[in-house]
Amino acid sequence: MVGLLAASNASASIVYTASGKPDSDGLANVKATLTFGAGTLTIILQNLYAGDNASGQTISGLELDGLSGTILLKTATGNLEIVEPGGVTPDGTDVSLTHWGLDGTSGITTLTGGQPNEMIVGSAPNVNGGFDNFNPYVDQTATFTLTDSSFTANTTVTGVNFLFGTGPDGHLNGAVQPLTPSVPEPSTIFVGAMLLLPLGASTIRILRKSSKI
Repeated sequence: MVGLLAASNASASIVYTASGKPDSDGLANVKATLTFGAGTLTIILQNLYAGDNASGQTISGLELDGLSGTILLKTATGNLEIVEPGGVTPDGTDVSLTHWGLDGTSGITTLTGGQPNEMIVGSAPNVNGGFDNFNPYVDQTATFTLTDSSFTANTTVTGVNFLFGTGPDGHLNGAVQPLTPSVPEPSTIFVGAMLLLPLGASTIRILRKSSKI
């Protein structure tokens, strides 16, 4: 039964999405996937909109509601690119995003001071002068790891708020999607099956004895 309990207690990913018009620059379509573990929170932050017109449609932060404690931003990574009127140019793969930091007690933001950069842009941006003041950008997806000793696989948040642009210029509240349980590792399934074998053998012996009575 130990193996089955380990599988049932596996962490789940909490998915938030939002779409709409955060400011006058245009529409946005975004997604945040939150996965809690022992002392950690992994956030995958995605800009799903194709054809951003300006920096006001790019993601510059994520507010997390319902968390408290001594939260630290351990890692922030993504693929960088330069967006300018001449086109889009890759600027590094799996780069450490040094401009991102904590926003208050639990949020994350790239608006940490100085000239804004490392905002998350969608695919195929409409290259124009509305972007090049804030290079480099993160190409579509950034991954963050937050740490706190109180985090467990059962920790959750009460909501999220996506921030956009350099002000930030706008925001969209996230809508929670159905929970997606993590797939148990094969070793966990194997251990659970092995623990059940003695129980199955005992049941067969009892049934055989009953049939002989």
